[in-house]
Amino acid sequence: MPKEKNNNTLSQAVGKGLEIELKGKKYIVEPLTVGDVADLESHIRSMRLQDFITAAKNTDMDSSEKLTIITTLASEPVSMAQGNEIDNVRFLFWSALRKKQPEITMEEINELISMDNIDEMNAILEGLSGGETDEEVNPPTL
Repeated sequence: MPKEKNNNTLSQAVGKGLEIELKGKKYIVEPLTVGDVADLESHIRSMRLQDFITAAKNTDMDSSEKLTIITTLASEPVSMAQGNEIDNVRFLFWSALRKKQPEITMEEINELISMDNIDEMNAILEGLSGGETDEEVNPPTL
């Protein structure tokens, strides 16, 4: 008997949403946009500034030195490599889910994504957005 084809695979969902099930609940993962990546860049920049401001509180730096560094950090280009890879996936997955589930919080994303499924979540994001994945990924049920 021929194997039934799964009509909800990434190759068929590129540019469209993909329904997945995580921890017994169904979610629609939407493709990422340029705006989502820009939001991630802003998030990375904000985290850089926050890290510097926290560290600078305990230094002898004068205000003008701090302002110069803050201005530089705020205006430097951001690359995805500068962010923490896990944090980047979490942020982008949150961006992709909140398009259809606007009430979802980052705290909920923290509960949904684990070290066991983070690579699969990243592959889903890349596949839906037209990126290349190493293999055909079926929607997970975790």
